[in-house]
Amino acid sequence: MPSSGFFAAIVVSAALLTAGCGGHTPAAEAPLAPASAVSASALPDRQGELGGLTAKGLIDALNQAGFAAPNPVNATAQDCPSAGCDQSVVTDTVSIKSFPTTGKAEIYAKDRGLFQVTTLVVSFAPPMAPADQDRYRTEILKLIN
Repeated sequence: MPSSGFFAAIVVSAALLTAGCGGHTPAAEAPLAPASAVSASALPDRQGELGGLTAKGLIDALNQAGFAAPNPVNATAQDCPSAGCDQSVVTDTVSIKSFPTTGKAEIYAKDRGLFQVTTLVVSFAPPMAPADQDRYRTEILKLIN
């Protein structure tokens, strides 16, 4: 059974997806996040085994490569205590968790049927089409290797 952190990521992802349905995207508004959350921009880009990309680092790399990962929210405080991750970032399109070791990432991903590469575990927003998920997986593999 998926953990509460997984469901929290789904709920946050759904909230972020529906928040943009109002017909406008105010540039000045901050992304939805609990008052205690640290901005996703304050998170490190690399850590863990071999200084690999973190959740935030992969989000930044996806955006730089032209793959949409808008409105990043630092969900580390909500997700990582139960998931065992170092970092968790949720966007409108993907949720990414980075773990201290590849082994911990593998265990977390396998138990939930999620995409995992090195120390990163990626889940896609429910409305993302399978073909788009495949495009993201291919790009993530390029960015990691």
